[in-house]
Amino acid sequence: MDQREPSIQLVEVEKRTYEDILPDLVPKLYRVAYGIVQDPMEAQDAVQDAMVNLLAKGEGFEERASISTWLYRVTVNASLDRLRAKRRKGDTVSIEDFLPKFDEEGRYAEEIVDWSQRPLERLLSKEAMETLERALGSLPEDHRIVIVMKDMEEIPLAEIARALDLTIAAVKSRLHRARLALRGVLASYFKEEEKRPMARPKTRRRHKQTCREIVEILCEYLEGELPREEREELDRHLADCPPCLAFLNTYRKTSQLCRALRPEDIPEELKRRLENFLKEIPSRRC
Repeated sequence: MDQREPSIQLVEVEKRTYEDILPDLVPKLYRVAYGIVQDPMEAQDAVQDAMVNLLAKGEGFEERASISTWLYRVTVNASLDRLRAKRRKGDTVSIEDFLPKFDEEGRYAEEIVDWSQRPLERLLSKEAMETLERALGSLPEDHRIVIVMKDMEEIPLAEIARALDLTIAAVKSRLHRARLALRGVLASYFKEEEKRPMARPKTRRRHKQTCREIVEILCEYLEGELPREEREELDRHLADCPPCLAFLNTYRKTSQLCRALRPEDIPEELKRRLENFLKEIPSRRC
């Protein structure tokens, strides 16, 4: 993904509009930038670039897009520029290495451990969070951006799609693969850390979908976007298939743990930059 700065122009945005929008939006921009570059100073500079670009535009929207969507896009681009400048060859890994494996009949090729029920303090331990953060940092750019925006910052899928100039289907596809990869890393970590009972399939009636097909639609399931009949069929499958239920539990928990990686407070330096930015508006727009 190599999104360049959009040709969106801003017009007649009064100082009070900036004051209304930016104090709430800048922390979100910072967390998105931090999730991409994983460096607080680089993240601050990316957000600073976005604010400078906003102020420099001067002449209005050429298309219907919100200021927040535009700023997300510019922040992502600035973050990617910084990430690429410092990234070394081999810093990313193939997502395929961490995706679930299935046999010819669509069943899991490996036993599934439901590590989601471990005590919260263990799931949020320093070592576990460092494992997750390293895995996030090793994802390909296009997958990392989407999971940072959705699972860390909880930006709606439609706004992510607009900010990245993607279809919602493309956003969901990247989000799903990123979640699967991070779940695979955590599964390996918790499996090695402590032996727990494996989820084994029951003797069950045949369903319309294989385990492989169930995994493919978990993103839509969690986002509440499956048609009712498909959701009911998936629920029946989960009731009969402990491995799929364990997989769903750990897939959901991976998404939840991503949010724990986000910094809760923005640096004081960035707060000062925002204050200075708002003070500069009258002189820069006269």
